[in-house]
Amino acid sequence: MGITRDASWVAQRIHELLGTKYIEYNADGTIREERGLTPADFAVLFRSIKRSYNPHNLPHRHFEFTNALRAIGVPYTLEAEGGIFERPHAVAIRDTMELLRNPSPTRETVRTLFDREIVTCFPQADFNELSQVISNWNLLIHTPAGGARRKVYPQELLHQILHAFRVENSNFNDVVLRDLGVFSKIILDVEKVYVSIDSPIRYSEILNFLSNVAETGYDVSTLDIVEKPDAVTISTIHKMKGLEYPVVFIVDVVNRRFPSDRSTYSGWLPANLMAAPINRGAYCTTRQDEARLFYTAMTRAERFLYITGAAQQPDAQRPKHPSDFKRRIDNLGVSSDFALPDGIEYTAQKRRVDETILPTSYSDIKEYLVCPMGYKLKKLFGFNPAVPELFGFGLTTHTIIERLHQQYPTVAPTRQEVIDLVEATFHLKHIFPSNDPIHRPGPYERAYDSASEIAQNYVSSFAPDFERLREDEARFEITIGQAMVSGAIDLLLKRDEHGNIMDSHVIDFKSLDAPDDDTPNDWIDLSLQVQLYAYAADQVLGENTRTGSVYLLKEHGTDARVNIPVENDAVSAAISNIGWAVDRILDGDFPMRPCRGKCESCDVNRICPKVPQHFTSDIVPPPIHVPTGQGQVQIKAFSEFDK
Repeated sequence: MGITRDASWVAQRIHELLGTKYIEYNADGTIREERGLTPADFAVLFRSIKRSYNPHNLPHRHFEFTNALRAIGVPYTLEAEGGIFERPHAVAIRDTMELLRNPSPTRETVRTLFDREIVTCFPQADFNELSQVISNWNLLIHTPAGGARRKVYPQELLHQILHAFRVENSNFNDVVLRDLGVFSKIILDVEKVYVSIDSPIRYSEILNFLSNVAETGYDVSTLDIVEKPDAVTISTIHKMKGLEYPVVFIVDVVNRRFPSDRSTYSGWLPANLMAAPINRGAYCTTRQDEARLFYTAMTRAERFLYITGAAQQPDAQRPKHPSDFKRRIDNLGVSSDFALPDGIEYTAQKRRVDETILPTSYSDIKEYLVCPMGYKLKKLFGFNPAVPELFGFGLTTHTIIERLHQQYPTVAPTRQEVIDLVEATFHLKHIFPSNDPIHRPGPYERAYDSASEIAQNYVSSFAPDFERLREDEARFEITIGQAMVSGAIDLLLKRDEHGNIMDSHVIDFKSLDAPDDDTPNDWIDLSLQVQLYAYAADQVLGENTRTGSVYLLKEHGTDARVNIPVENDAVSAAISNIGWAVDRILDGDFPMRPCRGKCESCDVNRICPKVPQHFTSDIVPPPIHVPTGQGQVQIKAFSEFDK
């Protein structure tokens, strides 16, 4: 049997087993759930996907298997020693960015790449819009610098390219979206080094990074269970250690491939320098090593194990013989019947979620409470937002407030002391100071003045707080349902003369304007966070928090501090919402919940289809208690949803 026929049989058997009933058991032997197998329950394992002899530049060994799965519409994910740029969609984006390496790419050059590569991967792509994106960014990158540095961020370029590719209209599966998300993560790493790509040299260095370091440095296989797409896993055995699947196919089990030939050290370092590790058995392969690896592969299977191998191989001059390992299995009387097992039943497909606790934070959960699809794109697939205007202003202002309390723990600082501390602390990485800050102040100088004003207003309005003990960034981890929620709390503590804590107050700082009285939805996120922190202070830190508030850094006077309800009912409703969100995440329930105003401010609005969808569950969490006069409000996934 040839490799193509073997791959087709594997793909067909996977298709036949999809939806077969699978019973999950608890540790005590009781049934946890019955569900139908999904693509994520299958693994196709190789000894190695690379060809040791490949003069004709043949693709990796998984090529026939991925083709066979693609032909029958079964999704797959490659976790077999492959990097992100083995994926065609990522390559198309990188090649599009390469158009801007040299100045003034012609429209014909863009058209050539569009017809040859882009439209194959992104069939909805808009050529005219892409040409405009390339033209605009050519000016941003290649226009000679003059005056202050320009703010040119590669993540914004990526978002504009994806929008020109019409990703939002392409109905891509999770595998493709995950690959695009990894590309966004690569660009995020770039932005940690380059604050702007406003010169040809800087931009070329980014392209060199994408073509060299990023070529092998980003592997999409190291994903948590809730991040994995619902797709067949194609992998090497080495990467599957510690993992199990209901159905496993060990393929390419032929002689001199599995087990492979005995190998010796072939590195570039002199053998005499490597003598010690070589003598210990490192950097070589023995028959015993291969047997242990084969055992590892077999024990990845929970219910069904298939072992296959094709005699006809595209890189072999003569037919391959069956592997010694497979012959030993055959001698045990194991069935070689190609028919489906007797007694199998079918039921609705449902993904498995392990009983592990989902690690998360409030900042992650609140994304789901606003729009589950936004959570999926940003938190699971890894899409990062473009750098916003004044990025980091809230963080640096919060740091200034923290340091004021740290340096003046018993008495409020003077105005000059506040000014001095702001000067020593203020920092914005992505905003450049003006070349003439006195006569021509820019965004950096205006942000600096605003932070100084905020700090001075805070000290003058809330001087008594400096007489209370302040505990900054008290860390916590609490279990809510199936999640481990972590974070940090700012607490104001009041002690008696003996040092005993008489009262604790949760406070959260936000660099935003006060929501309007007629928009109670704007208080949801602020209230939820303070209520969660009040719960954490009680559960973990042992502080019975009676009051909580939000300090709106852009407001003035006592109006800047708004009390948030933290009574038992309010806290209970907040925790119920978080638990509900975790359950929906683990169930893989990520509907789009669009609303015009909400979508306009969303970081991923240019790649989201914005099609109204409903939750798979009818359970609706209780409303959130917001400040006095606003009442109770449903989370935005329900209260801001255009059906």
